[in-house]
Amino acid sequence: MRLLLDLRWVRSEILDGIARVSLSVTAELLHLHPDWRFSLLFTDAKMRDFSLNWIRQYHPQEILADYQALVTGFGPTSPMNRALLWKQVKGFRPELYYSFYYIFHPLPIPQVCTVHDLIPLLYPDYFSQASLSFRMTMTRAQVLRMLLRPMDAVVTVSKNSRQDLVDRLGMRPECVYVCPPGVEPVDLDGPAGKVAPLNGLPPGYILSVGRPDPHKNFHGLIEAYADLSPDLRRAHPLILAGPGDKPYTRKLEEQVRALGLERQVRLLGPVDSADLGALYRHAGVFALLSFYEGFGLPVLEAMAQGTPVITSDRSSLPEVAGDAALLVNPERPMEIAWALNRMLKMSSFSDSLRRRGPRRAAQFSWQRTAENLSSALISVHQAVSV
Repeated sequence: MRLLLDLRWVRSEILDGIARVSLSVTAELLHLHPDWRFSLLFTDAKMRDFSLNWIRQYHPQEILADYQALVTGFGPTSPMNRALLWKQVKGFRPELYYSFYYIFHPLPIPQVCTVHDLIPLLYPDYFSQASLSFRMTMTRAQVLRMLLRPMDAVVTVSKNSRQDLVDRLGMRPECVYVCPPGVEPVDLDGPAGKVAPLNGLPPGYILSVGRPDPHKNFHGLIEAYADLSPDLRRAHPLILAGPGDKPYTRKLEEQVRALGLERQVRLLGPVDSADLGALYRHAGVFALLSFYEGFGLPVLEAMAQGTPVITSDRSSLPEVAGDAALLVNPERPMEIAWALNRMLKMSSFSDSLRRRGPRRAAQFSWQRTAENLSSALISVHQAVSV
């Protein structure tokens, strides 16, 4: 198969969720299918060089597949796609076009994209601060249906998200493939399990990772944290890590000041992927109390590092966590505070989750993600070739 892979959603060396999935799956595909030909799309030379270097470090074995890296000079949402992209890629004679996010400018070949979740559509009020173009596109079912209509199939990351696509956008179930993301295995007794804590962070902190968007419910976690005893707060500061967003970050900072928690709550900002393992590894508790997640990859990342997890009892999170996390109602800060107390005070309970977490995370690998995606792409290719 000649596969056109759009990696233009890798837009920074600080990898967000989509970028991490894009590079991890691409690395696996290049080794899984030495008989395929790949054309990898990048916005600019900087992201091309960074991405290819990342892939080589992730998977140091020689890449046997035939691949080329193409710099387009414009991003995946640019109007330039409509005028120039096909001219740039048609010499490769691609048989299938796959994007790790929506395809905003379809090409005249079979195509598949990934829809990670429908959070903006389900919770439009959370995105009132987003750009007008984002709100006019991602919070409207009619526009999303138009975007997805040219797709020969759609890939999503959980059974919960698949059901949303069927219920909210009327997609046919047989055209929606579930390919859960993976997580890197960690040898907790080897060097990866003995990484030093990040500078200035004493081990045992409470950690949450993600953008400060309202559906992530950082405000609920902070409110619950304020209910812990002063002794617990002194021993276990709350660390919120992830890219900032000015209006939402400002609201969280105001909440922290209003509760008098400036000494105990730290908004760490974005963390380099090389440091992320250490950040998880030295946390006493990891908490992801989102109101909704398409998947919730940080839950698996924390579990892989042997960190006990508290997470929400809704959307895809129980599907991801299985029996290896403590599930709570994210709309009840008192219940979150109870869970934090239980985890921090009952070592036998938290130790049991430390043991279960790596076993649960091991069920999700990037190789398995790539195999599932390959099966979906092969099915589409065979269907359109008939």
